[in-house]
Amino acid sequence: MKHLLIFLFIALLLHSSGIQAQVNDDLEKGDKAFDKLMLDEALFFYENAYEQSQNDPPITRLIANTYRRMGQLTISAEWYKRTLDFDSTNPLDMLFYAEALKSLEQYDEAIQWYERYIIQFPEDKRAKSHLADKEYYLDLFADTARYEMKDLRINTLDPVIGICHLEGNRYLLSAVNAAQTDNKSKKTDYLQYLDIYEVTLNESNELVNPIRLSGSVNTKYHDGPAYFSAVDQTLYFTRNNTRNGKPMLDKKGFANLKIYSSLRRGNDWSGMSELKINSDDYSSAHACLSKDGQFLYFASNRDGGFGGTDLYVTQKAGDGWAPAINLGPNVNTEGDEMFPMLTVDGSLYFTSDGHAGLGGTDIFVS
Repeated sequence: MKHLLIFLFIALLLHSSGIQAQVNDDLEKGDKAFDKLMLDEALFFYENAYEQSQNDPPITRLIANTYRRMGQLTISAEWYKRTLDFDSTNPLDMLFYAEALKSLEQYDEAIQWYERYIIQFPEDKRAKSHLADKEYYLDLFADTARYEMKDLRINTLDPVIGICHLEGNRYLLSAVNAAQTDNKSKKTDYLQYLDIYEVTLNESNELVNPIRLSGSVNTKYHDGPAYFSAVDQTLYFTRNNTRNGKPMLDKKGFANLKIYSSLRRGNDWSGMSELKINSDDYSSAHACLSKDGQFLYFASNRDGGFGGTDLYVTQKAGDGWAPAINLGPNVNTEGDEMFPMLTVDGSLYFTSDGHAGLGGTDIFVS
């Protein structure tokens, strides 16, 4: 009997060691995929690890963070709740759970988690902006009846983003296979990158007849969003940082974004060049210009900002651009500010997940 108990103990120990080894292997593979932004693959390995070890808050946290990065805040809320049930001491779990709860319209509960988070980070604008008026969301919902949203037919299940005016009834947008406009139930698997298209606005206010821009504007990686400056007939657009047709990775293994320009000559685009405000070490993206073409606004995650991605402005200097200036704390937060758009009257519209909003990324104006 004694020998049997020893054998069972050793067998159990070996089994536990084998499970832990498998968990560690899945986590390592998941981390590598996550670092390459292959989030579906990362999630596969993290969830495999969870199946083997379901009471491990570092694993549930990885799953929650992955769903958050994928933009699936509703699902991430479930995983942040599991994580906080195991370990309620991590302040970022509190913050991200509060943000996810907003996507579920559970604003009162979200406020409670912002209150817990701000105890440890009293100067964080993400929490301060929500706690300045704890019923802020009622004001944001108040004028809902004043607006009506229309789903344009050009939309598919793949991204269609970044509309800007070209001339007359012609516009530009960035999309994954914009030509596929007749089947919204089908998602494109063979083409995952954005290209820049010219479209026409018809009498029904629909964007039709998408034509992929010619010349060297589009590559096999991401191209767009784009902004056309009528002053100098120049297209300013975002694309992946590549060299000789291959992605350039920074020290952390990320392929950053850069802003490029291309001169319009009739219906063609030529003279493509990279703006000197770019760097291989960080991203610069989402350019827009003032009406006179003298100021260029853009988003960047360069060092010295307030959060993940901040908004910057640079002024025309000869044939180039002056050093970029951060737009400051009235616009930028510890979160992500992106997609600036300057109107004729000087209003700056942008997206943010750091200011008090209704959930996820909202639109703000300064």
